[in-house]
Amino acid sequence: VGHGSHFSYRLAKKAIAAGIVPNTLGADIHGYNTHVPAPAGTPDEHEDEENHPFAGQAKFSLVQAMSSMMALGLTLEQVVPMVTSNPAKMIGLSDTVGSLKVGVDADVSVITTKPGRYILRDNENTEVVADGLMQPLFCLRAGVRHDAVASILPEAVAA
Repeated sequence: VGHGSHFSYRLAKKAIAAGIVPNTLGADIHGYNTHVPAPAGTPDEHEDEENHPFAGQAKFSLVQAMSSMMALGLTLEQVVPMVTSNPAKMIGLSDTVGSLKVGVDADVSVITTKPGRYILRDNENTEVVADGLMQPLFCLRAGVRHDAVASILPEAVAA
């Protein structure tokens, strides 16, 4: 699943109910849906707003995508491999990334679950309610800590 501007909770619910569970999960994050001030990111105006392919309110991040899958009924044990070991295996790098074991790069994302009930909305304005919202705390990349302080992360909306 590429969870982004064209992701649909309505269709995802149908797929999961039919037993179609994603193997990998990514976030469609780029300058058009992060609301980064132009010229670095989101333009203030688009030539054709009506047909603008990234129009809408939804912001995206990988932990938001993970929260979405869990709000749709998948478990943490199903979701974590979608963003770690499964993609690594898919691209033939499971010997070097995607898991925590001897000989594998120990790049680690540390996340927490913010308790409560939160509204998640797609660009069709379909809403789901998440029981808890995953949020990044920090990551370790090549032994260096990077705190999760990006202003582009989606804001939690209480249900």
